Amino acid sequence: MVAERSEEDILAGVLRVRVGSAVKTMPTLKLRQAAAWREKVTTTLSSQLDGFNLNGTADLAGLAQLAAGQMLDLVLAYDQTNALGGRDWLEDNADDAQLYAILRACLDVSFPFVRDLAGAVALLRGVIPGGTSPGARSTNGRLPTGDSIPTPSESA
Repeated sequence: MVAERSEEDILAGVLRVRVGSAVKTMPTLKLRQAAAWREKVTTTLSSQLDGFNLNGTADLAGLAQLAAGQMLDLVLAYDQTNALGGRDWLEDNADDAQLYAILRACLDVSFPFVRDLAGAVALLRGVIPGGTSPGARSTNGRLPTGDSIPTPSESA
């Protein structure tokens, strides 16, 4: 699991994670590497969610299995120094909740404005086929000036 980052860890640019009784310290990605990792997150989520019909339990089970594999791949892509011990070590020592906590910590650092993976997915709706554009807005309510939106006049 990942505890709240201490000021020292933030200044040092590290994430401290616990998997079972082991505590691992992983460097955070710097701007160039983080940009590439964010692109991988975006691409992974949009391509993997494409084609899933979430109307049935079989699809949900497939999505859950996919999510576990993708979480591990994204954590390993973030851990460019192999500080967490690599795929085999994580598969032998981490459970799904611990892996998810590590992924969330990576997302918190690389997407500091998003505090939850669900929030990140909501931001990605514009790139997921069938999603709504982040720029789409309701036409109901008031304009920024405070005026009401006029009702259309009837046709003659």
